Amino acid sequence: MAEVIFLFTFPSFFAKLRYKGSIIAAIVAWVMMYGCFELGAHTGVNGFIYAVLPFHGFCFTFFFVSGQLYENEKALARLRNSAQGLISFATYGVGKYLGMLIAGNVLDRYTVQNAHNWVSVWIVPFVMAAIVLVGFSLLFRENGKTLKIDIPVGIEDKNTNFFL
Repeated sequence: MAEVIFLFTFPSFFAKLRYKGSIIAAIVAWVMMYGCFELGAHTGVNGFIYAVLPFHGFCFTFFFVSGQLYENEKALARLRNSAQGLISFATYGVGKYLGMLIAGNVLDRYTVQNAHNWVSVWIVPFVMAAIVLVGFSLLFRENGKTLKIDIPVGIEDKNTNFFL
């Protein structure tokens, strides 16, 4: 339900935040979500866990929709389908596979005699999301340089812009 609500409100937020702001907002929400999971595990208050469930819809909408729009704007018209496929493969294929490997190892590491240490389990994605937030904030440039290169006639226009 939260994803549907945020999907309808996304255009008005995106008009103000643009790409970088929308993605940073999503990553901040992920940090808050994992922090609340950790607080819920630490305090035993289930309210923290239930309160953050809508954050997932916000994170998903703002992160993935912004990323798809950014790719659609920056990719060459003839490469858009391939770029969309690459993003899907990276996030839903490789990303989910690596995420499950990491999550499984974290859960195994913080399980003793079939008892999970949920505080330690949730602190790992919290720290990882915080690192991604700092890295993305520092490294992502919304208005990158454009490189002009020559492509043989017949493949595409002679002077084609590639985004760097």
